[in-house]
Amino acid sequence: ERALVKFLSQEIDLRTLTLPGGQDPADFLMAQGADALRNLLTQSVEAWEYKYRLVVERYGLDSIDSRHRILQEMLEILLEVPAAEGAGLAAKWREREQIILGRLAQRLKVGEAFIRNRLQDLRQAKSLRGEAGRSFETPTTVRPTVSTTVAVPSQPSIPPLPKSPSRDEQAE
Repeated sequence: ERALVKFLSQEIDLRTLTLPGGQDPADFLMAQGADALRNLLTQSVEAWEYKYRLVVERYGLDSIDSRHRILQEMLEILLEVPAAEGAGLAAKWREREQIILGRLAQRLKVGEAFIRNRLQDLRQAKSLRGEAGRSFETPTTVRPTVSTTVAVPSQPSIPPLPKSPSRDEQAE
């Protein structure tokens, strides 16, 4: 799980497989044979997918809060991948990142543009923290401002109540 960031920006198809009972691969191979291992290898998942499944298992997908936590955790991983400009691996990483963000948007049912903007905001905040020097303070989370307009139905005009004269006005 910790190595995911290092492999994401590389041109490597890193896959993860959990053996039944948490067995060691050599022990599984000796007990079950090469064909059984090959069969299981077809069920291996990309490292990003494996991480996503772990996070979903941890938080669930049944609430707004759980989806928000998943989004935050997955974006934090992408934030750690060096976002270099240029050709070669940097260009391929940008392509891979686009696919990851699109898939994340679909699975969390969140707008893809929002996810892209959120990642950009996190990168800018990280960059600003880096320019200001290393701080021992806990970094703050930058959240986009959301404004909401609520339409309130107009109330029917109510004529003002007749003004009762005050005692002073009555005395005049």
